[in-house]
Amino acid sequence: MRAAVYIRVSTEDQAASGLGLEAQRAACLERAQAIGATEVSVFADEGVSGATPVEDRVGLVAALDYVRRGDVLIVAKTDRIGREGSVFIDVDAALRIRKASMVSVAGEGTDAAGAAAFLMRGMMRLLAEYERELIRERTANALKAKRSRGEKTGGAVPFGWRIAFTEIVDGRERKRLVEDAGEQGAIRRIHEMHAEGLGVRRISDALRAEGIRGRGCSQLSPATIHRILQRDLAPAVGAADV
Repeated sequence: MRAAVYIRVSTEDQAASGLGLEAQRAACLERAQAIGATEVSVFADEGVSGATPVEDRVGLVAALDYVRRGDVLIVAKTDRIGREGSVFIDVDAALRIRKASMVSVAGEGTDAAGAAAFLMRGMMRLLAEYERELIRERTANALKAKRSRGEKTGGAVPFGWRIAFTEIVDGRERKRLVEDAGEQGAIRRIHEMHAEGLGVRRISDALRAEGIRGRGCSQLSPATIHRILQRDLAPAVGAADV
């Protein structure tokens, strides 16, 4: 029996303890020895997201090409295969076609075969995706709360706002935003024309004709107008907040 060890880290994982390539490699090689693998090859994807499709991962594709009937694919945890259920199911199906199996050092239902084990692995994948969605939801709510307080949440300052001042809180830089009167007027005009049924291109041309300019440019682009219409604007920040 041969073993293909697959290890992966994303950009975020590289900064987290216990998820480094070497830690995964050591754990997987130990497991390969424990199950009596006669030949072991290691395949890696570094800086690759768990949501990346199988075909776009050089290391994972090579690992799947390596395994044959009776071989095993060893991972430290099943989330190294992917954090999206569709990716995990694709790999699981590919292994079953090759009459090979997957072994997770952490267990996670990979030590058993058959329909029940396949169902268990699928349920664990769904639970992992559910946890990810909860994290995304909490992050979105936190950012929305920051915007409602007029705090900059990263990236460019949105059209309609300007930085009032910068402060240091808990060792981190935080920018306080206030409304820009001129740009807020342009936003109101955009919504008025949109309510009249004008598309973003016609709104862009009409604003230019009225002398309403973009930030640092002669014309608000249709793409910028589309973003303005789609986003939830934070409420105005009063002088007392600043």
